[in-house]
Amino acid sequence: MTAVLRNQTQIFRAIALLVLGIPICSFAQKFDATAIYKKARQAVVFISTPKGFGTGFFINKNGWLITNNHVIESEDEERTFTPKDIIVFDYSKKKYSVSEIKNVTNQDSLDIILLKVDLKTENFLPILPYDEAEVGERVVAIGHTKLSTWTQSEGSISNTEQYPNYLQIQTPTNHGNSGGPLINAKGQVVGVVTLTFQNYMENTNFAIKAGKLRRALDDHAIKYQTNPIILEGLSLSEKDEGQIDKDREQLNLDRETLETGTREKRF
Repeated sequence: MTAVLRNQTQIFRAIALLVLGIPICSFAQKFDATAIYKKARQAVVFISTPKGFGTGFFINKNGWLITNNHVIESEDEERTFTPKDIIVFDYSKKKYSVSEIKNVTNQDSLDIILLKVDLKTENFLPILPYDEAEVGERVVAIGHTKLSTWTQSEGSISNTEQYPNYLQIQTPTNHGNSGGPLINAKGQVVGVVTLTFQNYMENTNFAIKAGKLRRALDDHAIKYQTNPIILEGLSLSEKDEGQIDKDREQLNLDRETLETGTREKRF
C-alpha cells in the first residue's frame, strides 16, 4: 500500500471512529520497564578511554552516537581523546573503533559530543519530539557501573523548570551512566544523563533536555528519529501519527535516492 493510500485509510478510520462515538485516544500508556529495556538495550554502548568509561547510545542507522563530552576528555580535561584512543562496545560486546568525533556544543555549552563508528545499525533510539517531559513522568536510565554493564534503573522526573538545560531526575545513576539515555514509556530519549550530586541531595541527578539535544543535532544537520519504539498501550491516533512520520521519512529517503541517481546520470 502506498503512503498516500495508507494515510487516506487512516483518516477514514479516524472519521469512522468519531462518527460511531468511539474515542480515538486512550488513557496514558502503561509504563513497562522490562519492555523498555528489551527494546532499548541494544542501542546503548559502552565507551572505553585511557581515563575510564562511560555510556552512549546510537541516534541513527549510520553509526552516530551521543555521549557526554567529559566521558572522552583527557586526564587534564583540556582536550578530548583522539578517535584512536576510544573504543566502543555494543550490547553483544562487539568492539568498534571511532572514525570521527563531532563537537556539537552550541551557545548553551552542552556537555554532549557525537562519535561515529563504521556501522549500519537498526538499533538506535528516537528522541522526544517536543521540548520537555513532564514532572512526575516515569523514566529509566540504562548505563554501566564498575561492577556491571547495561544496568537499568527506574525513577521519575522531579523538575523541568529550574534549570534551563537540564531535567532534574529522581533516578539512581552512577558515574558510568554519564552520556547514557533517559528513556520514557514510549522508548524515546527524554534526556542525556550527565550530572550527579552525591553529597548534595540523595538520589538527585540531572539530564540534558531532549529539546536541547535536538537543536544541537539540527544545527549540525545530523539525522535522528522521533517515532516511539514501544507501541503497546499507544492510542490509535498516536500509532497513526507514528506511521505517518515513518511514511514521510521514507518519502524523503526515496527523494534523496532519486536526486542522487539523477545527478549521477548527468555527469
